[in-house]
Amino acid sequence: MRSSTTLPKTVFFVLALCLCGCHARNHDGFTIAVIPKTTATNVWKSMHIAILEDAKNYPCKIEWNAPESEADYTQQASMVEDAVYRHVSGIILAPDHQLVLASSVKLAKEAGIPVVILDAPISLPTDDYTAFIGSDDVEIGALAADRIGLKLHGSGQVGIIGVSPTLEGSNRREDAFIQRLKERFPQIVVVDIEYGLSDWARSSRAAQDMVDKYPKLDAMFVSDGFATSGAASVLEAHRSVRHIVLVGVDQEGYTLQAVREGLVDSVIVKDSNTMGHLAMVTMMAALQHKPFNKRLYVPVALITQREVDSPQLKRLLPPHFVSPVNAPPSR
Repeated sequence: MRSSTTLPKTVFFVLALCLCGCHARNHDGFTIAVIPKTTATNVWKSMHIAILEDAKNYPCKIEWNAPESEADYTQQASMVEDAVYRHVSGIILAPDHQLVLASSVKLAKEAGIPVVILDAPISLPTDDYTAFIGSDDVEIGALAADRIGLKLHGSGQVGIIGVSPTLEGSNRREDAFIQRLKERFPQIVVVDIEYGLSDWARSSRAAQDMVDKYPKLDAMFVSDGFATSGAASVLEAHRSVRHIVLVGVDQEGYTLQAVREGLVDSVIVKDSNTMGHLAMVTMMAALQHKPFNKRLYVPVALITQREVDSPQLKRLLPPHFVSPVNAPPSR
């Protein structure tokens, strides 16, 4: 029989917060831990700039930390738990995996720390986190399908390189793409779905395998930045497959340069500036007990060769992020 003095691990964790949490607070204001999916890509660099700029308007300190890889779910979960243990004032989190990060977010809830979720869903009831801010994955999938339908004149073969079969957000994006094709372009057939698991090398191999397996492939939808740059590298290396219409979700300099040169047909870009701004506004409203929106979607834009140097893209990304880059990023 369990001893009456034995408490669940979670209870010990919360008691520890009461003893040591106050020491992590910024005595001149709030301490906010920002934990994106990773730090080395434009979407998060742009958001970082926006958050730091907004933080100047509030009595707060920003702590920025993230795993090196979007596939390192456990490291990101440890970062969240460390922020909870130090009892920061608030956490802004872009979860790498909706299930793996759920227990860590739940700990923050139990410790009374508000958590604003960015970009990707979390597998928790909405009452267990403060707010969600992100792009609409259904809209992204539909935009990609409409572009490929237009370029293929409503008929052809298309393959998909997704992120992971276990990721809710990217699955919703890919499902929306397939559904839109069925509704508007029934003569376009999805012949294969592969997954890059947020890894450039794996995504590149998946793209190479797909073009080898389907010599009549007309188009690819690649649903994250790693898959987009990986697939683009395959088209760049093999002139015989450059007819493939490649539509991706990315905003790295290398990929934008590939759009500029016509190697990649188009990319869907997220407004990470606005995402960062809304994250700060929402977090500070929660900390200061002011009203805020529980769920917000930020704009996305389809960028073709015509728009890659347009004011539209410069509004979404800082100008130096759009400048030409001749080599793919080390991802």
